[in-house]
Amino acid sequence: MSFFEIISTRHSVRQFEARSISANIVQRISSTAVRAPYEENLQSCKILAITKKDAKRRLAKAAHGQDSVGDAAVLVVFCADRGHVKTHE
Repeated sequence: MSFFEIISTRHSVRQFEARSISANIVQRISSTAVRAPYEENLQSCKILAITKKDAKRRLAKAAHGQDSVGDAAVLVVFCADRGHVKTHE
Protein backbone atom coordinates (compact mmCIF):
# COMPACT_ATOMS: atom_id res chain seq x y z
CA MET A 1 0.00 0.00 0.00
CA SER A 2 1.40 3.40 -0.92
CA PHE A 3 1.76 6.35 1.44
CA PHE A 4 -1.08 8.17 -0.32
CA GLU A 5 -3.39 5.15 -0.05
CA ILE A 6 -2.66 4.86 3.66
CA ILE A 7 -3.40 8.56 4.25
CA SER A 8 -6.55 8.62 2.12
CA THR A 9 -8.05 5.48 3.70
CA ARG A 10 -7.31 6.26 7.34
CA HIS A 11 -10.18 6.82 9.75
CA SER A 12 -10.84 7.55 13.39
CA VAL A 13 -12.12 4.85 15.69
CA ARG A 14 -14.66 5.95 18.27
CA GLN A 15 -16.07 2.59 19.35
CA PHE A 16 -13.88 -0.05 20.90
CA GLU A 17 -14.38 -3.74 21.53
CA ALA A 18 -14.63 -4.76 25.18
CA ARG A 19 -11.49 -6.88 25.23
CA SER A 20 -8.11 -6.51 26.83
CA ILE A 21 -4.80 -6.11 25.08
CA SER A 22 -1.87 -8.14 26.32
CA ALA A 23 1.08 -6.44 27.96
CA ASN A 24 3.25 -7.99 25.23
CA ILE A 25 1.32 -6.18 22.48
CA VAL A 26 1.47 -2.87 24.39
CA GLN A 27 5.23 -3.35 24.81
CA ARG A 28 5.65 -4.06 21.09
CA ILE A 29 3.71 -0.90 20.19
CA SER A 30 5.84 1.19 22.57
CA SER A 31 9.16 -0.29 21.45
CA THR A 32 8.21 0.23 17.81
CA ALA A 33 7.20 3.84 18.44
CA VAL A 34 10.52 4.72 20.09
CA ARG A 35 12.32 3.48 16.99
CA ALA A 36 10.68 6.21 14.93
CA PRO A 37 13.15 8.81 13.71
CA TYR A 38 13.51 11.92 15.85
CA GLU A 39 15.22 15.12 14.81
CA GLU A 40 18.87 14.83 15.84
CA ASN A 41 17.89 11.62 17.69
CA LEU A 42 16.56 13.72 20.57
CA GLN A 43 14.02 11.13 21.79
CA SER A 44 12.03 14.09 23.04
CA CYS A 45 8.91 12.27 24.20
CA LYS A 46 7.79 9.80 26.80
CA ILE A 47 5.29 7.06 25.96
CA LEU A 48 2.73 6.03 28.57
CA ALA A 49 0.34 3.10 28.30
CA ILE A 50 -2.75 3.87 30.39
CA THR A 51 -4.98 0.95 31.40
CA LYS A 52 -6.59 2.01 34.68
CA LYS A 53 -10.24 2.96 34.23
CA ASP A 54 -10.05 5.99 36.53
CA ALA A 55 -7.03 7.41 34.72
CA LYS A 56 -8.70 6.85 31.33
CA ARG A 57 -11.85 8.65 32.55
CA ARG A 58 -9.76 11.62 33.71
CA LEU A 59 -7.95 11.73 30.36
CA ALA A 60 -11.31 11.58 28.55
CA LYS A 61 -12.42 14.63 30.52
CA ALA A 62 -9.12 16.41 29.77
CA ALA A 63 -9.64 15.56 26.08
CA HIS A 64 -12.63 17.92 26.00
CA GLY A 65 -15.10 15.27 27.11
CA GLN A 66 -14.32 12.68 24.45
CA ASP A 67 -15.94 9.75 26.26
CA SER A 68 -14.66 7.28 23.66
CA VAL A 69 -11.14 7.93 24.98
CA GLY A 70 -12.13 6.29 28.25
CA ASP A 71 -13.60 3.26 26.47
CA ALA A 72 -10.34 2.06 24.90
CA ALA A 73 -8.60 -0.93 26.49
CA VAL A 74 -5.30 0.95 26.47
CA LEU A 75 -4.52 4.59 25.84
CA VAL A 76 -1.09 5.22 24.39
CA VAL A 77 -0.12 8.75 25.38
CA PHE A 78 2.86 10.59 23.93
CA CYS A 79 4.19 13.34 26.21
CA ALA A 80 6.63 15.89 24.83
CA ASP A 81 9.73 16.44 26.92
CA ARG A 82 10.25 20.13 26.24
CA GLY A 83 13.56 20.07 28.09
CA HIS A 84 15.03 18.03 25.25
CA VAL A 85 13.63 20.16 22.44
CA LYS A 86 15.97 22.67 20.86
CA THR A 87 14.67 25.95 19.54
CA HIS A 88 16.07 27.33 16.33
CA GLU A 89 15.80 31.04 15.77
